[in-house]
Amino acid sequence: ATVSVLYWGEGGGSLMAVKEAVGKWGPMLEKALQYDKWGQIVEAIELYNAMHQETGSVLRNVRDMPTGHRNALLRFQAVLQLRLADARRVASGARGTGNGLGHGDLVKITNLKALILEGAPWPLQLDSVHIEKAEPEEEAGAEDEHGGFASGTSGYLLPPPRLGPGDRILKIEIEKIGLKDALDYLDPFITVSLRAGPYERQLLEAEQHTPHPKLKREPQAVHFMSTVYIQTPLDNINPQGNIFFEFKHYKPKKNKISVRCWSMLSPDEFTEGSKQLEIYAKPADFTAKKFHKHSNKPLFLNVNLSILSNQAC
Repeated sequence: ATVSVLYWGEGGGSLMAVKEAVGKWGPMLEKALQYDKWGQIVEAIELYNAMHQETGSVLRNVRDMPTGHRNALLRFQAVLQLRLADARRVASGARGTGNGLGHGDLVKITNLKALILEGAPWPLQLDSVHIEKAEPEEEAGAEDEHGGFASGTSGYLLPPPRLGPGDRILKIEIEKIGLKDALDYLDPFITVSLRAGPYERQLLEAEQHTPHPKLKREPQAVHFMSTVYIQTPLDNINPQGNIFFEFKHYKPKKNKISVRCWSMLSPDEFTEGSKQLEIYAKPADFTAKKFHKHSNKPLFLNVNLSILSNQAC
């Protein structure tokens, strides 16, 4: 059966959206675990993926969220991403040891209401092998003035994944983005996503978010110097897969995070070396069919790509 994925509009969510989502995910997780246990891996993947996409939507768009809720959601998203990667590996018949999170592990997190909304202790250890901490722990009730990403936070970046024999992954160093009004953006960051297929929102793995820049900005460039590891091995990426970069910033008057512009890498660009990527006007077209330059000035997103093998990781 086709799963309907619920998205919360940019900046339009509230804490009620979190409660609504958690209420929906409980039964979905139970059903996904049933499929997983019975060996119906395709059906399980469909449900895990729907929850993963909705979790990302809530994290991006619900700003008035207590830190404890956000940290729990980040953990839930990480667990889903790791289980999805292993389930897809099994479904494709690919080799490798995987991430080590199985059906039995996810059974421990079925009480999502307690874990996300009531602050119950998280029953799974997500150490540095699985995922880096997405946001620093803060004292209860301590949030930034905007209720979301605080200036100087660590963003949401994953470490290199565990790889099987012969696997290779793409390492992307995001250096800077050229913008004629670079000094005007509050709390800028870049969201990186791997997507494929004819449907705009078909994520192939967890979105990653760079930290807010700590370096001094130039009048026409925002420097990030952030490293993103694409989690899917190169040989397992859908031939139509593209990597998207969305430059986002906070608008205090509207109390929301907004996309300003975007860039992308197509499969023929998944090669080592420095690259200058064109910057396109919003909104991002995840079907990779409509491209309108953001500016006529010679400004680009500068990235450096490396290909890592399991020995290098």
